[in-house]
Amino acid sequence: MKPKLPACAAICLILSACSTPLAYQPPVIPMPERWQAMPQHTSALPENSPWWQAFADPELSLLMDEAERLNMDIERARILLRKSRAEYQGISAIRNPVVQGNALSKREHESANVDSSAFSQPGETGSLFQAGFDASWEADFFGARRQFSEAASAELGATQAGLSAMRITILAEVARNYIELRKTEALTALAQEDTETAQDMLKLVRSRSASGFANGTDLISAEAGLISAQMASAPLSATRNAALNRLSVLLGRYPGELQIKILNRLPATPHALPSALPSELLRQRPDILVAERHLAAASARLGAAQADWYPRFSLIGQIGLASSAFGTLAEGASRIWRIAPSLSWPILRSGKITATIQVRDAEQQQALIAYRQTILQAVEDVENSLTIYTQEQNLQVQHLTNVALAKNRLGLAESHYAAGLSDYRAVLTAKHGWTAARQEQIRSAAALAVNWIAINKAFAGDFYHAEAKAHDSYAGACLQKHSSDNSSCTTLH
Repeated sequence: MKPKLPACAAICLILSACSTPLAYQPPVIPMPERWQAMPQHTSALPENSPWWQAFADPELSLLMDEAERLNMDIERARILLRKSRAEYQGISAIRNPVVQGNALSKREHESANVDSSAFSQPGETGSLFQAGFDASWEADFFGARRQFSEAASAELGATQAGLSAMRITILAEVARNYIELRKTEALTALAQEDTETAQDMLKLVRSRSASGFANGTDLISAEAGLISAQMASAPLSATRNAALNRLSVLLGRYPGELQIKILNRLPATPHALPSALPSELLRQRPDILVAERHLAAASARLGAAQADWYPRFSLIGQIGLASSAFGTLAEGASRIWRIAPSLSWPILRSGKITATIQVRDAEQQQALIAYRQTILQAVEDVENSLTIYTQEQNLQVQHLTNVALAKNRLGLAESHYAAGLSDYRAVLTAKHGWTAARQEQIRSAAALAVNWIAINKAFAGDFYHAEAKAHDSYAGACLQKHSSDNSSCTTLH
């Protein structure tokens, strides 16, 4: 009789050619050709450089670098990436042959009331010494194990993109809170300047009142104006402390540890913007990459479920030495070997296989919808941020004009009052107008900077990729920061 094993192998190869799932390809999603709200006459940001360097603010750059190294959320994402890599390596290893060494030494006494065994006669005592290797391997003709490995690889890619997404989110949050801090300082400086002006005006009103050129109402109004200016600083101080505490936590510090020099001004918002087209979001936005990798993983799991319809071919073997005497174990006559090919084919599991395929198919459709929805939301995010930025740019010009006009009105009012041509109420009204105009201009400048940050976050920046930089320097940075007590640096590593 001719051996049936080659025939079975041939059948398996034929089935493999007909049933192996096609290689995964990302779906083609139509994208807009251009942005609807992109401002005109805008220069492009330099490539391969972090967007925050465009602020030309050394303090901000230092904070961003420290956040990348020490932020807890980013570090947790790095640990999750290491875990995902280990899981991928473990799943990929199942495709390789399994080889294990074995050694055996035993001595046994056989019952006199049973037939002889392979090593002992009835009623006698015998020894067995054995050493060798066992090996097993399953031929992945129909791609089940390959699909599981590809699913793990796709999930690893999603985790890598998730790390990039976390970095983008945290760094944008650091920059936003830094702008809030500087805005509060500028408003505080303005409040202090108003307080000094109010004190000067009160001196002037008192002098005119003593000379009979000012009435009691003017004096009361001047005193009330001073108190109002002094009260404006209190809530600003609390707002600055809150922003500073938030920055401390984002940098992995306790509130109160971070100290930043007061500048009383906002950094100038850059005019350059990211130059990516809508289609480039597919490779730049980490959230889109996460959704696409989840889709790839779902597709691979569907392929693995479909492969359960087909037979599995396995090969088990053993090679080694066996002897009843240790001294003859190394002789050629002690050699042993076994080989055991096997073929299994599901027959009565069709209902379970069908149900599993239906589940995996539904998961793939869900992942595809999530991928498309993520793209839509990304385009919406960019368009909204560009629209708000353009509007804030126009408002900033109007605010600057309003500040200049308010300053001129105040100068005229003060001149008229000093010449006795008007009462103090005109000065007070003009003063409140100038203060309000400068406050709105500062808030508008801060809003413009925050919107500029939002644009760069929405575009994700050309310098971010799914292959995020390996920032595994947490331990060194932590030891440098806590040189007196490194016990807190050994819990994660």
